[in-house]
This record gives sequence, C-alpha cells and structure tokens, in this order.
Amino acid sequence: MVWRSDGNLLRMLRAFMIAGLGLFSPLCLRPVHWRQPRTFLAAILGFKAATSALSLITTCVARVVACFDKKETVMGPFSASETVTTAVNAWTGFLLSWQKREHTQDAFGKGERLTVEGKAGTLTKIVRVTVYDDFPAMALFDVQYTNTGTSKLVINSWTNNAYAVNAQRSGGSPAFWSYQSGSYEKRPNWVLPLYTNFQQENYQGMNADDYGGGTPIIDVWRRDVGMAVGHVEPRPKLVSLPVSMPDVAYAKISLRFTKDISLSPGESFLTFRTFVAVHQ
Repeated sequence: MVWRSDGNLLRMLRAFMIAGLGLFSPLCLRPVHWRQPRTFLAAILGFKAATSALSLITTCVARVVACFDKKETVMGPFSASETVTTAVNAWTGFLLSWQKREHTQDAFGKGERLTVEGKAGTLTKIVRVTVYDDFPAMALFDVQYTNTGTSKLVINSWTNNAYAVNAQRSGGSPAFWSYQSGSYEKRPNWVLPLYTNFQQENYQGMNADDYGGGTPIIDVWRRDVGMAVGHVEPRPKLVSLPVSMPDVAYAKISLRFTKDISLSPGESFLTFRTFVAVHQ
C-alpha cells in the first residue's frame, strides 16, 4: 500500500470536521499502565490484564477518552477495536507481545506514536497510533497483519476503530445524535438521532442502482461529547461505517472493509489508514 505524501489531506479533513461537526478537542493517548504520561496523552490503546485461576492474560484492547479543560471523560469500555475475520474464525484476542512510544516526524508533521504488537495463533498484528501536533484532535491508525504460520491464510474482512460509546447518565432522550452519510433509496437524513435497535451500515459503495457513496466519516455524539471515526485515504474506498444502538446503554461505531485477502506464510498486509477523533 502506498501513502500519498500530502499534508493537505489531513488539513482538508480537519477543516471539514470543524465546519460540519463542531470544534474538536485534543485527543488523549496513553497505555493504561504508564504511571506518569504526558499531559496530552490518555487511554486509547493499551492493554488490560485479566486474572483467572490458571493464567494471567494480557490482550490488546482499546478505549477512547475525551479530554476537555483538564477533565477526562471515558467514552466507553475497553474492547478489541482492530480485528479480522476468516471463513472459520474471528481474530479478536491478540496477546500483547511488545509496545513502544516515540516521537515521530513525516509528511504530516511532528507527533507522538504508540506502537503495539499482538499475537493470536499464526497471526501477528502491529498497530501504530499517531497523534500529530498539528492535528491533536485525531489519532491515526496504521494496522498491519502478518501470517506467521506455515499455510495460506485468507482474510475475509478487517475492522478498525470499533468502539462502544456509553450513553450519558441522565442525558435525556435521544441519548445520541449522529452524522451518517450512507446514501439509500429511502433517503435518510445524514444528521439523525439514535434510538434502541437502530442500525445502519453506511456502505460507501452502491446501495442501489442509482444510490451510493458518501463521506468517509461517521460521528456519534451525546450532549457533552462526541466521537468520530473514518479513513484518510486519498481515494474513495468501498468501506462500511456501521452505526448501531443495541440498547439504551450505548451506541457502537466502526470502520469495516470486506474483501478476501490471501496471505502466504510470512506475507503481510496493511489496512487503510483510519482515525478516531473526539469533540464537544
């Protein structure tokens, strides 16, 4: 996969989000076990330890924390946010093998990067999360999967930035509003409230003979804070950006790409470059 070296792409996306979705606040990023993180970093990627009678399991999981006026708001629980599926398995439980934090500089500018590696059977996942100084509201994700086994592995789909957003306590009804750009024959509004059992796929391809496309971003917000996910690829991609509200307690968002990807032993692939952002 080739990335276009064009910092204007992020600037255009940031301008769109500020104009259309409200002013975004700096996103916080930190592994949850660091005791003295820098002030602009809070938990989005890290690890969670679960103790049983037999073993200590450390898995790669993620959550988003919005930081406004020196106050941290946990948006939802830890979950497996970057996953893949095959014909017989959903690869969600990756055991953390290593991680590092570093300063970085590239075509998009200076920033901080957190890299974690996780392993699940014959599949190794590396997630690189970058927060740029010029775009502190966004964390950009570069995710790579490698087949470390001895036989071919066929990936059917991959998902990035899958999060649950908790409903605000005593927040009233509706609990959430959303921005969703999926185009359908029924012509739903792009800005609409969420209610229990709501679900919309927001596929960016053709959803009917003469309906399709959209903008590669979705946003779900409460009265106090919101969260957006999408991709920053320079060309349109046939991804889905599903939004759902399974019950009154939370909403779910993610970005998913469905296509068979065959990995020979030792072969790797990169997902599209995706992001999560928070705002008030």
